[in-house]
Amino acid sequence: MRPTRVLYIALTALLLAAPAARADQASDPEDPDQPAKAEPAKKPGLHLKPNAKWNLLGHGLGIPVYFLWMTTAHEGSHALLATASGMDVVAFKPYPHMEDLGGGRQFVWGSMAAKGNFTPTQEGWMLAGPSITDFTLFTASDLLLTYGVSPDSTVAPFILMGGMICPLVDFLWNVNGPSATNDTTRLGKIIGMPKWSIMVVGDALAAVAVWRVLHHGRNILFEPDKPGPAKASLMVMPTFGVNRENGASQIGLSAFGTF
Repeated sequence: MRPTRVLYIALTALLLAAPAARADQASDPEDPDQPAKAEPAKKPGLHLKPNAKWNLLGHGLGIPVYFLWMTTAHEGSHALLATASGMDVVAFKPYPHMEDLGGGRQFVWGSMAAKGNFTPTQEGWMLAGPSITDFTLFTASDLLLTYGVSPDSTVAPFILMGGMICPLVDFLWNVNGPSATNDTTRLGKIIGMPKWSIMVVGDALAAVAVWRVLHHGRNILFEPDKPGPAKASLMVMPTFGVNRENGASQIGLSAFGTF
């Protein structure tokens, strides 16, 4: 047998034995009979951005300020549409207090009172004002975070909290509030729409809004795990050929690697 063929067979056997040797090294050294176990592939995940905890803490502590902001926007919407209808606003209290509501003094989150004679249409628009404001604020903030503001910017958490979460909470309270003095309860009586149907439509819209809040919250507070460094690898293969000029056999090695 030619020496070149012997060398080629030896190299081939060595390459075939390399995977087995690697598997032996990966198995438990204390139990040589234990087969090698492949490590499970790690799924990409998310982790908080470096400043996310401070954002959560700061905006969490700022909830009273956000509450006053949203209550002012809510009652201000009533006042604006009442004024646009020719009514005189005689009371504006965008903060929690006790109010006389027919059946006695009751706790309210905020209130507005206007003097004048409302037509059903004017009263309906006045009652729908906060929901219109909530929808407008939410949509504008959603578009701003999608196309105009980077999720890593300083203002992004403020837009998310003040422009999306606050209007969403106000809208949900408006739609699902059980009180007889609730805006949508009174609006339903004016337009002849039962409360449950308003709740169905409103909660369906709110479900989409919740998805948008989660989408932007994920981009603002979290970032994907960075891929680990690429592992170096080297593969060596024997090559065998024949010289066309003199017909002599040729043996060689080919190496491929990533580093």
